[in-house]
Amino acid sequence: MNGLDLARCMRPQILDADRELRDAYDDAVRVGVERHVLIAYQRQWSTMRHRAISDPRSVAADFRQMADELNALKADRREDDF
Repeated sequence: MNGLDLARCMRPQILDADRELRDAYDDAVRVGVERHVLIAYQRQWSTMRHRAISDPRSVAADFRQMADELNALKADRREDDF
């Protein structure tokens, strides 16, 4: 299976991972994660989207990892509020 075929097959997983990342990013914005951190994630996210066709497995995994990291930042931010 070539890269394009794999990307087509993995499209639902990539979209799910992208959605998870978008939700985590939106939550991070809401709780006040620092702007420069959010900008760095936004740039990395954009770069990875361009790799979705050539390396779909890695992109889906990277999206999920970034979502986990943003969720951890969100949790840290909430703890700082108490």
